[in-house]
Amino acid sequence: MSILVVNCGHWIGYHVVNDLLANDFQVEGIAISPETEDLLLFFGRNSSFTQIDKPKGKQYDACIIVGAFHTTYNINAKKMFIIQHEEANRATESEVTFIRTPFLFGEWMPMDEDGCYRNNEYIRFDSDWFKQHAIYIQDFTKVLIQCVQSTKHPREMDIKLMDCRDTDKGTDVIKQELIEKKIEQVRKHYKLNRHLYS
Repeated sequence: MSILVVNCGHWIGYHVVNDLLANDFQVEGIAISPETEDLLLFFGRNSSFTQIDKPKGKQYDACIIVGAFHTTYNINAKKMFIIQHEEANRATESEVTFIRTPFLFGEWMPMDEDGCYRNNEYIRFDSDWFKQHAIYIQDFTKVLIQCVQSTKHPREMDIKLMDCRDTDKGTDVIKQELIEKKIEQVRKHYKLNRHLYS
């Protein structure tokens, strides 16, 4: 399957691309923001990944867009997934699924050793809010890859923390397990790579 990831240099886009490559997809990526392109070096030498400036009329099996995306060129994809969308009125001939997620956290996000940022608000890892609302990025990307491979594509999908799964109604759920271990893993990553965080 050929996948286009738009905003692949964003920390969420990085994890999306990384997990697609780990599952043997052919991935092309567009990095929107030049200051985030450092993350592309981690998979830039993978023969299944190609960074491009814009699609050149190629048809993709799927396109994944991280965040808001404004463009003057068309993307030709059989299905499209827009994560953390801000606008739901984009015209396209693709099957589009708008994915709303709770707060995602993971390696390379804006953070320090004790917490992270959500819309410029600092949230501590040990806060009740964080433990009740945050989903580890790789738990989310597993669900996303299942959606990409599925034949069912609702117009909108809400990702929630729950104990069951119901994709037919446009809701996908993730059971958050071992969040303390995941927080510790992210903290360890930060300590090892502190010099690379801006």
